[in-house]
Amino acid sequence: MAFKSSKENLVGIPASSQEPTSINSRCPKKHIVSSNSTLIARNDLKYSTAIINPLICANKNTRTVSFFFLPIAYFFNCLFSLLFFVASALPIYDIVHWAHAVEAKVLVDACKSVPHMAVDVQRLDADFLVASSHKMCGPTGIGFLYGKSDLLFAMPPFLGGGEMISDVFLDHSTFAEPPSRFEAGTPAIGEAIGLGAEIDYLSAIGMQKISALSKVDLANYLYESLRSVPGVHVYGPAPSKTVFRAALCSFNVENIHPTDIATFLDQQVRGSGHHCAQPLHRCLGVSASARASLHFYNTKEDVDAFIHALVDTINFFSSFK
Repeated sequence: MAFKSSKENLVGIPASSQEPTSINSRCPKKHIVSSNSTLIARNDLKYSTAIINPLICANKNTRTVSFFFLPIAYFFNCLFSLLFFVASALPIYDIVHWAHAVEAKVLVDACKSVPHMAVDVQRLDADFLVASSHKMCGPTGIGFLYGKSDLLFAMPPFLGGGEMISDVFLDHSTFAEPPSRFEAGTPAIGEAIGLGAEIDYLSAIGMQKISALSKVDLANYLYESLRSVPGVHVYGPAPSKTVFRAALCSFNVENIHPTDIATFLDQQVRGSGHHCAQPLHRCLGVSASARASLHFYNTKEDVDAFIHALVDTINFFSSFK
């Protein structure tokens, strides 16, 4: 199903609340914490900090994580396959299995992973999966949701409009079958065409090839190059201490605000801020960070140019001290 963005989350609007649900208070994505807060108000869900799901780096023994999946929640709201702040990929297949073992439903936020690796929804067995177009080299203003058919058929529409109605009577209405039930109104036609084209483009290159191009040598080269610059602190596990480190680096420079870094390097750095991980930034004692991200089209020469520009920027700000 296509939506105007991956955040237009119909999964966050359940048909009913049969029992209280514990909600993780330190989920490392701000917009999901906000949606959970909305759920608490709308569905009388129980907010509890008794169970805190840890931030799981890829080098962790996955068995230690299964302990946290206790039968205390019948709906496990969201899981992030790739954490963009700390560049870690979670053991997503294991986590989905553990969640299902306690009869929890799983929504995987794959916005960050779908552009960089092959995702098999049938093998993953997640109940829902969302992704975004613009992170896949496509147009903005559209995202999509995958869901298991039995769950989608059981869910009511979250938005009224054309095409989502089957029959209208004076006292009630019946709804179309999914996906039309959830795609009310005039669709984003141009964006949908662009979404299809970008999927064809990435598929023609090959997702395995894209993953290999960015996740090993170039990712390690970016990490080590940044670490070699005096005063730079890089977040997340070292490549040598994790099974998979994504091809990006969030970092801060001593005594220079990350927004200043991003402004001076607006052609090299992806951006600055909390990268949808504000609670994690607070946990680490920083308000924001800058981030450099790589994709399949980048080269070592691009990394060298970025490091050179970063050093020049640091020297510029240091000259005022």
